[in-house]
Amino acid sequence: MADNKRQYTVVTIDMVRGFLEDKIPFTCRYEFIGFASHDRPKYHCIYTSPDYVGALCKSRISRTGAVPRELVLWPGLINHHQEFGDGRFLCLKPDFSIESVSPKQLETVLAMDTPP
Repeated sequence: MADNKRQYTVVTIDMVRGFLEDKIPFTCRYEFIGFASHDRPKYHCIYTSPDYVGALCKSRISRTGAVPRELVLWPGLINHHQEFGDGRFLCLKPDFSIESVSPKQLETVLAMDTPP
């Protein structure tokens, strides 16, 4: 489980839209932070670009500061990744951590599983 006290720079949805529009290369990863109601896994989304590492936060910043968004796996995280993700496939592990796999990596793995 991720350390919930880790400090990141703020990233908003508008900033991610800017990455996409300006074709700035970025990756995103999801840190498991615990469970929401009904034992649904929840995550923080961390974006990394060439000179930026930040946690996805709510667009409105309160008096207490920026609040990282907490995405439940379904439908929140899946929908978010489809719209604002980095194009990699997500693999859910038994410990609820998520690994991102590039299309090329997935092709390689599938080719190894295919009989000759």
